[in-house]
Amino acid sequence: MPSQFTCAWCASSHDRLSADTSREEQRPGNNWSWPTIVCNSIYCLSLWQSVKRSAEMNDLCCCTPCKPRYRRLVDSIYPSAITDGLISSNMQKLIFYAISHPEKLERIGEYLVSRMCRDLGRLRYVQVKIAVEAMDQLLQSCHSSPSLPHFSENHLKMVQKLLESNNPKMEQLATESFVTFSNIEESSPSYDRQYDFFISKFSQMCHATYGDDSRKIRCAGLKGLRGVVWKSVTDDLHPNIWEKQHMDKIVPSILFNLQEPDQSDDLPKSSTLFDGPFIEDPSREEGPRALSDRCLRELMGKNVLSCFSFSPEIWLPTWSVDLECFSAISTHLISVRASFGSLRAVMEPVLKHMDLHEHWKPPPVFAIHVFRAIIYSIQSQNSYFVIQELINHLDSMSCADATIRIGIATVLGNIVSIAGTSIGPLLLSIFNSLLKHLRTSVDFKRSGKCRNIEAEKMYQEALINAMGDFANALPDYQKVEMMMFTVGNIPSLDEKRFRKGDEFLQHVLVKTLLKVATKYRTAYLATVFTDSFLRTLIQLALVNDPQVRLDTQRTFHTLLDRHDNLSHLSHLPYVLDVSDLQLTVEKCCRADQMFMRKHIHDITHMLFRLVIWKIGLVFERASRKLE
Repeated sequence: MPSQFTCAWCASSHDRLSADTSREEQRPGNNWSWPTIVCNSIYCLSLWQSVKRSAEMNDLCCCTPCKPRYRRLVDSIYPSAITDGLISSNMQKLIFYAISHPEKLERIGEYLVSRMCRDLGRLRYVQVKIAVEAMDQLLQSCHSSPSLPHFSENHLKMVQKLLESNNPKMEQLATESFVTFSNIEESSPSYDRQYDFFISKFSQMCHATYGDDSRKIRCAGLKGLRGVVWKSVTDDLHPNIWEKQHMDKIVPSILFNLQEPDQSDDLPKSSTLFDGPFIEDPSREEGPRALSDRCLRELMGKNVLSCFSFSPEIWLPTWSVDLECFSAISTHLISVRASFGSLRAVMEPVLKHMDLHEHWKPPPVFAIHVFRAIIYSIQSQNSYFVIQELINHLDSMSCADATIRIGIATVLGNIVSIAGTSIGPLLLSIFNSLLKHLRTSVDFKRSGKCRNIEAEKMYQEALINAMGDFANALPDYQKVEMMMFTVGNIPSLDEKRFRKGDEFLQHVLVKTLLKVATKYRTAYLATVFTDSFLRTLIQLALVNDPQVRLDTQRTFHTLLDRHDNLSHLSHLPYVLDVSDLQLTVEKCCRADQMFMRKHIHDITHMLFRLVIWKIGLVFERASRKLE
């Protein structure tokens, strides 16, 4: 009776004839029999020709026809010579077979992976490269096949094997193949696919600092992370990309390469992106910093090209950006948007990275670049969230060194104007937070516990500049609201006894008011000089602090001057004939006439008292000298 055995060549089952059958009889001059062929002879490829010839003479089936057609097609793409590459004609046959028989696509992938693993173990890197190239071509050609999800699992298994080899060349080859996979849009989703291994491995590659290929490995790691982000974010079935354990690996890897010097640092510092027309140079290799910049922007969800729709001044003049950033971005449009809930997942590791690597220390150039990239990359209506996170982080660092708080305030001043027009109803809340930090700093400085008074003063200046930059980006009606709000926070002038630090707080808030007023251009006097606002300014102009009086007068002059005449008068002590100054004068509108008729008495009375005050001080000083 026949018994089952496994063919050593095609791994298929065949019937083995018993020893007493007629097929066991040998012809004259022939020393081969079927059991002997199967059990004893087929051990070496060098015997294949003689085995095949004997099998044909005994009318036995040859092992080659026993191999399925898809395996024969896969074997045919490998060249006979190691130096040759993939046989393209046979590859086209394999692709046509896979498209015509989609049910075989999964088996083709399994067989390619098994051959690749065998070749990888035997260090046959040419055959490994051929297998990877074949998988990539099949992936691109069969993107609409119903068997694509199963084939993709084999493809990811192949990429994982290559990444586990710890061979830099194989890691780069695996990354390129994964990027090809990430650009494929699958018609049917995969419910159980996970990218945990790839996130960990690509993040590890981003921190490579040893060996001659460390730069290439970091570039490959960044490309892999971009592929993971792109593949995960575009699929609603993979929201776990925003989980903390993944963001704690992805974000620091991006920032690590963004802060590292690139080969482009050897270029002259005066060379920037905006020095001349952009010329794409495909021969120039893309650096880790350009890749990390793109990856950060894509992680936040908007293509970097939208950032350059603004004026070039949004970029730091000393920050050198690689030209390859443009060459790749110009052909790569990203339509992903980071949801509002995902912003916190990205912001937390960013802030933690800035703290651990001390990027807040002045001048915080790197921190400014990162947060500008973030705030330009997200949707405009979510910009206020980044500002609020920075303010909350400033709250948590209230007891930190003054230099750190100066850095955070400087970053706020550089990005708050970008988000100013989209903050909307949260305007006063954010401005109130900045005023609260300013008040806290004033109290801390006056408490006697401040060790570095000059640094604390610089911190206050940074907060004031941040509020001024914030006001500069707002429409005029919101600037008026900010000035009213600032005046409302000035300590009450009716109280005879001030709380400790109130006098200095008056000075700081009036200086803030002047900073906001310089960003405002008056249209009608009644719009800005409301009754309460004008009354407070008049009271501030008559306080004992001379610096407060001076800043109040400057605020008056700034708001009253609508034709830039102040520059012609500020340097002159006294003018006999105003007509000699060639000032810009226009006819006063009726609304301004009514305003002056109503309030001219209060304004002139305030000016008269100041003049009398000044004359009194002069006589007092003269009398002291006579004594």
